[in-house]
Amino acid sequence: MTRERILVAGATGRVGSDLVARLCARGLGVRALVRGDAGALDPRAERVVGDLRCQVDIQRAVEGCTHVAFVAGVNAIDGRGTSREVECEAVAAMAKACRQPDFARFVLLSSAGVTQREHPHNCTFGSVLAWKRLGEETLRASGVPYVIVRALGLRDRPAGEAGVRLVQGDRIAFGEDIARGDVAAFLADVLVPRSADGFPCSVTRGSVANTSFEIFNDASLAGGTWEYAPCVLAPDPQGQP
Repeated sequence: MTRERILVAGATGRVGSDLVARLCARGLGVRALVRGDAGALDPRAERVVGDLRCQVDIQRAVEGCTHVAFVAGVNAIDGRGTSREVECEAVAAMAKACRQPDFARFVLLSSAGVTQREHPHNCTFGSVLAWKRLGEETLRASGVPYVIVRALGLRDRPAGEAGVRLVQGDRIAFGEDIARGDVAAFLADVLVPRSADGFPCSVTRGSVANTSFEIFNDASLAGGTWEYAPCVLAPDPQGQP
């Protein structure tokens, strides 16, 4: 029996359900936080019914878990809740609940552009990126080991058609995008690396601790591979995104 137990928040979303299936396929212990009907969620996953807006539900879901993947968004809970409640306050509440012995890693799926105050998504989607940025900041300040993965332009095309490029600085240009399946595969490896080095590329397990970075598909890379040119991701400066 594996020691790891991974809680997936947002498990019924398109990225979340794929992530649950990938983790279950590795034989890992997976707990899915769901609001009710889990639909086609992988039957090997343990289901915990709860609401991300309820601290008691969050505490119960996190109890006994060694890892958390927070991939929830407003759409992932069927439009109920606001960006503030889901992308910010729920992240803060879950990070607080993760302050327990043997907790290993909190992986947050965020969005590229969160540091750009004038980004169009802040004008057209209820300041969603501003709330995501505040969610990131609460996670950094929590003291919990974390990785923040910022994706841009999620697409429903098949996974594995191109590799995944990692960059830092939140300067991805419009036009870059990534398949949801590639995001799920990448998050699975960030949560529990498949090899001693962490990833089938130049990024090592140790180098992702307490970092924030952006990901997108790069057709120059082979499908299923991840690449960050400098080889070592820079950790977040204390108190900065």
